[in-house]
Parts: sequence; C-alpha cells; structure tokens
Amino acid sequence: ADRPFYRTLEALIRLPSVARINLKRLTSSGVDKMLTALSGSTPPAPLVRTVFEETDGNAFFVEEVYQHLLDEGRLFEADGNWKTALRGEPIQVPESVRLVITRRVQRLGETARRVLTAAAVVGRAFPLELLAAVVDLVDDVVIDAIEESERAHLVMAEGDRSSRYLFSHELVRSTLVSGLSAPRRQRLHLRVADVLERLHAPATEAHAAALAHHLYQAGGSAGSSRTVFWLKAAAERAYAAGAFEEVLDLVDRLLKLDSGSVPEVITESEEMQAKALIGLGRPAEAIPALTRALERFTDQHDDAGIARASIALAFSQFWRARIDQGVSVLTNGLLALSPGARPERCQLQAELATALVSLEQFEQARLLYAEAITAAEALNDAHTLGLVLTARTNGLRSMHRLEEVIHTGQRAQAVLDRTQSWQRAETARNLALTYANMGRFADLDSVQAEIDRTANRVGHFGAQWVASRARAAADLASTGNIETFRIQTEADLQGPAQWRFVTQLPLGVSMFYLGDVDAARTVLNAAAAEQPARSSWAGVAEANLLATWAFTGDAETAHRAYLRVSPMLARGDRPNLTGRWLALMAAVPALRLIGDRPAAAALYPATLALIETGQVHDMVTIGPNTPLLSAALAAEAAGLLEEAKAHFEAALETAERLPHRLLQPTVKYWYGRMLVATDGDDRARGRSLLEQAAKEFRDLKMPIHAGLADRALASVP
Repeated sequence: ADRPFYRTLEALIRLPSVARINLKRLTSSGVDKMLTALSGSTPPAPLVRTVFEETDGNAFFVEEVYQHLLDEGRLFEADGNWKTALRGEPIQVPESVRLVITRRVQRLGETARRVLTAAAVVGRAFPLELLAAVVDLVDDVVIDAIEESERAHLVMAEGDRSSRYLFSHELVRSTLVSGLSAPRRQRLHLRVADVLERLHAPATEAHAAALAHHLYQAGGSAGSSRTVFWLKAAAERAYAAGAFEEVLDLVDRLLKLDSGSVPEVITESEEMQAKALIGLGRPAEAIPALTRALERFTDQHDDAGIARASIALAFSQFWRARIDQGVSVLTNGLLALSPGARPERCQLQAELATALVSLEQFEQARLLYAEAITAAEALNDAHTLGLVLTARTNGLRSMHRLEEVIHTGQRAQAVLDRTQSWQRAETARNLALTYANMGRFADLDSVQAEIDRTANRVGHFGAQWVASRARAAADLASTGNIETFRIQTEADLQGPAQWRFVTQLPLGVSMFYLGDVDAARTVLNAAAAEQPARSSWAGVAEANLLATWAFTGDAETAHRAYLRVSPMLARGDRPNLTGRWLALMAAVPALRLIGDRPAAAALYPATLALIETGQVHDMVTIGPNTPLLSAALAAEAAGLLEEAKAHFEAALETAERLPHRLLQPTVKYWYGRMLVATDGDDRARGRSLLEQAAKEFRDLKMPIHAGLADRALASVP
C-alpha cells in the first residue's frame, strides 16, 4: 500500500473498461504444456516434475529455467532427443531470475537478510523455533525479520495455526543460498544439523532425511561417519515409504563419501540401491550392484545377506528372461550358506524350485518345495514359511494348478507378517490372476485391496499390472465391450517392455474379434517373436495365429500352423506350464473349424485334465474359450456325443452364471452346430441356438463370428 503504483491501480480498477486478472501458478500439467510449446516436443515426466518443483508453476520462472537448462546443454542429447532425467544436482538459478529476486531481497534490512538467508539454508519450509536457534537471535527479532520478508512477498505462513513459514518460490530460496560462499554455507548446514539433533532428541529418526541433507551439504566440516549414518537411515526410511528415486539420490551421496572403514555399510547401501531400481521397474540396472553386494556378503559369511542378494539378483535375471542364469545364482547362493543357515536355505530352495518349474523340471522342483516347506514348518518360523509359500504359489500358478494356487496363496497370506509387503503383493497378484481365470470376480475385487495397500509402496510393478488386466478381462466378460478392452490393452503396451508379448496376446485377440484380422496377426506375430525362449506363456501366440487362419477359412495355412503348435500343447499325463494349457484351448476349436477331427479327438484326454485345473474362462486365446467347450468339441470329434452334450450343457450354464457375454454366443454357436446335425427336437434347438448366436455376435460387433453363425444357419436343411 505504500508503493506509488498502488494508488494508480486503485484508480484503474474503478474504470468499467478495466478488468483485473489474477495470474495463477501453472499446475504440473500446465508446466508440461508450456515446456512442450517452448521445445516443440513432449518433455519427459522427470523433467516436468523437476521444473514444476523448482518454479512452483510461475510462468516467468518456467521459461527462464527452460532457457537456462537449454543453454547449459542439459536438456537434449546429441541426436536431438530429450535426456531422460535431471536427477542429482539442483537447477542453478538463471541470471535473469536472480536479478529480479536479488533486487527484492536488497530492499530488506540487514538483520532480515541474515535471517532469511539462514532460513534458505534450512529449506523451503522452516519452523520459527529452528530458525531462531540457528541464527541465535531472540524470538522477537526473528519474527520482525520474517514479517518484513512476508511483506516483500518472499515468504508466507504455511497456515493460520502453524509456526512454519514457506518461501514463496523455490527459486527465491535458491537465489539466497547461491549468494553464500561455500565455507559459510557449509557451516550453516552443520549448524542446522546440530540444532535439529538437539531440538528433536531423542526422536531424531523422524528427521533422518533433513539431517542427512544438511550433514552432506556441510561437507568436510561434518564427520564422515555421522553423515554416513544419517544418509543410510534416511535411505532406509525412504525405501520403506516407497520413495525409490529418493533412495537412489541418498545412496549415490553415501557411496561418494569416504566410508571405506565400514564395508558393511557400502554393501547394505548397494543392496538398497538395487532394490530401489527393482522398485522402479529397472531390475536389469540393479544387477551390477547386487553382484557386488552378493560377493561381499559371501566374503563376510553373512547368510541373511547372501539369501536376500541371491533372490534379488535371480529375480533381476528372471526379469530379463535369463532363467538359467537365475538358477545359477540361486544354486551358488545355496553353496555359499553356512551349515546352520536353515531359514535362508529354505528360502533359496523354494526360489530355485520356482525357477526349475519355468524350465519344466517339475520333479526336481517338487522335491525342493517339499523339503523347503517341511524345514520351514519344523523351524516354527512364520516369516520363513511365508517366503517359501509365496514362492510355491508362483510355481503353482506357472503350472496352472489353480485350486492349489488359492489354497497355498491364502495360507501364505495368513502367515506373512506386515513387514513382508513384497511377498503379500506377490501372493495377491497370483490370487488375482487365478480368481480371474476361475471366474471368481468378487474374490478378484477382494485381493485388489491388498495390492493397493502394498504393491506401490514396495515397488511391485507386476502386481498392479496383473490385477488391472484381470479386472479388465472380468469387465469384458460382463459387459461384452470389446472396443473398450482393446483401448485399455493397447495403453498397456506403454508399460514394461519385458511384458509387451503378454500384453500383445489379449490385444491381438480383441482386434481379431472386432474383425481387424491383419492387425491381429501383426500383433500376435510380434508376441511370438518377442516372448522369451523360456516362458510359462510359450505357445499361446502361436496357437492364436493358428486360430486366425482357421476362423477365416484358410485350412491349408491352419494345418501348417498346427504342425508347429502341436508340440507346444498340454498333455494330460504330465505337468504343464500355463502356456501349454492355454494353447490347447485355442487349438481345439481351430482344428474343428478346419475339419481335422482325428487331431481334435486325440486332444480329448488333455481337455479333461484342463477342466481339472479349475479354469473357467480365458481372455488371451481366440475363442472365446472355456475348458468345458474344448472338451465338448474334442468329445464330439471323437464321436462321444453324450459326453459332448454334457460338456456343452455345463459350458452353457457357466457362461450364463458368470455372466460371460462373449462366451454365451460362442457356446451356443458350437452347441448349435452339433445339434443341427441330429434329428428331431435337437435339430430345432440347434437352429434356435445358432440364431441366438448370430444375433448376439452382431450385437457384440464380432463380424467373423457372426459370419460363421450365419453360414452354419444357411447349411441347415
């Protein structure tokens, strides 16, 4: 009010031709749009987040920071692509911004400038009690300085009832800090750390992040061991909170310090760094740190560390589809354990058994699981038993033994404690997928709460993904909205590259249902090419491609495709991986469409074993399919008409009960085809079923299936 322009503004706003516009700060989305406009391309999310945090959405600051980073070469690679992140060093204040802020600061009195500069070292937010202790001034002097700064719009109260203040912009704080010499800045950081420890003793753990920051910034004036202690404590708290990027920053700083006198700290820090990378969905990057940590744990004869690092390293190898390398890691880990490391031995045996399942070494896996579970039960150690049961749930899910997945998974959830969040998310993931396959959609919703509670916090990037896909499949079954499902699935292709081939399966299926045959084959061929050689899903893409040829009437190509698919199908006299069971479901109707009755009939025993797995429906194979329908078609091909009729009736009842909008007309179509070939009432019912199927397929916008039903109707005498 004491500035000259105030009176001018007061006169202007009285004029009817003048409108006052309040310029608000940009949201994160607004900063994204502004950076896109400035650069001409979409910026990476980490850059948007960094610029938003540094500028608070002030449009002038955003443009100046962008230009500053551009001039420094920190935005683009040599090929013109965006650099992936701005992690580590803070953004320096551009000269243009510094001049604006410095002029405003220079209007303050000397004491206010001193207090405000100390506050800038404390951080973006600063409690008055802490600030007064740092500058060693009486409260009234500090309050006067803050009020003066508040009138200059440099700081503001955090709330009406709070004794904390905030800098109006992060760049205001950065400008003040950059004006300090390095020695003075370091001494202030050390002073803040000392005051924090004194004010908050004995509950200093809650302030680990702040202490770690100030001690690290204090440089050599702070003791190395003290800084290492708080950096490690802060990293552990950040990891527990799921703040994995923060963990990486803290561990990077810790490893830069001279902490050679405490090798255990280095080992544990590298392990934490690797776990944070895994939590961010970057397990391949974790392998070097985990390898070093495992070597050190082995040298130190640390059994618990050997088990943790071996399991994490094996997981990282599995993620890259290097199953053999993961098996080697776990085997060597078992050899490195001391004779008395019974809990750790149980854990590694169970994880090794799960890996052997992927290699289809089922008997060896069964023996290892049995030994691990028996030993864990003998130890009366719920923590270890929970780990073993979680691994066993993974193996059962890979073998498609769904009822056993539920039994073992529920038992695991009962014994896992709240600290075993990764295992709880892993078990819930397996249960979600299993409930979806069994058509138990209400139970699927029940495990979603567990996944929401644990998965994001521990970085289990697979649990949320699997649960969302299972939910999408359940929604497709109940609504029949294929286009919505296709859009959702296509969006999932932007997820982890290692899962693209799994995502491509339902995407190709939905495209085929909608009549886009060429696009479906392109996606399914990509899935077949991208899937790892050792995968529990092997065979599904190939069987779907077989189905595309059979459903579109190209019997010759379908026959050739079946010769490739045949060795990949499940057999009823042995354990099978999930992919073999799913491929079986896709192959049976394809064989019936191309008229290969002998081949379809030969698969009948395997379809009966498929029913025993507990699966009710499937949304990743072209059909839509259910084991009951597969058995009905194989039985009909074998001339077992009564058995076929019983399977058809059970499949029809299942499709109505779920309800499953896509499965309903599919069962009617196949059942109708069989019945119209008979005499009497059955033929009339068959015609009625075909008519219903044709109408429902058209309602669902499934042109290929509707055409099949129409042709079947046209052939009825």
